[in-house]
Amino acid sequence: MLFDTGMELQKTDFRSTSQRADVSSKLTEVLELISRHSFHEDRYIFPPIAAYHSKLMEELEKDHLYGEALNEQLLKLLEDLKAADHPHKWQTLGLQICRAFNRYLAFHLQHMEKEEEKVNQLLWEKFSDQEIADMKGAIVGPDLSSHLLVEVDWILKSISESEADSWLQGIRGRVSETIFNAFVALANKNGFRVDDH
Repeated sequence: MLFDTGMELQKTDFRSTSQRADVSSKLTEVLELISRHSFHEDRYIFPPIAAYHSKLMEELEKDHLYGEALNEQLLKLLEDLKAADHPHKWQTLGLQICRAFNRYLAFHLQHMEKEEEKVNQLLWEKFSDQEIADMKGAIVGPDLSSHLLVEVDWILKSISESEADSWLQGIRGRVSETIFNAFVALANKNGFRVDDH
């Protein structure tokens, strides 16, 4: 999702009304998804593990605040772009958006690596598979939302077929049949050959 958006930003001719609108819409969606992801971690993942590693949690919370500041900077630039009324301003703001997004991307790659190496390890050491599944279940929730479908669609675009199958089997029975079937449909839409087995 981040790399795809970065490539689209690089290819955008900001003098073009349609290209500006398309990339602005996509970037806004990505910023919203990352913000929701951080919110879910802050609410459902970090509190249970804070008792085991408070220093790491403080570090991650600071990361989230910095990430939110980068997010706000990009949203402001998008507002400025929308209000701009001259090709030179569009190009200048487009360059500023590209540079700001590069900083955003670099930060999030480092932050996600920290989560993968430290948070996941702590989760696996201190919590059962069921407890971790319950945390994930709280994030998914009982209802199917358009935000959830967009998030899952991006996830499925970035994993292999065997990973998708394993993920679907792991989530089966932990979400409603309606949600599970929607996830299977998204997997199939992304070219995976899966069924609702």
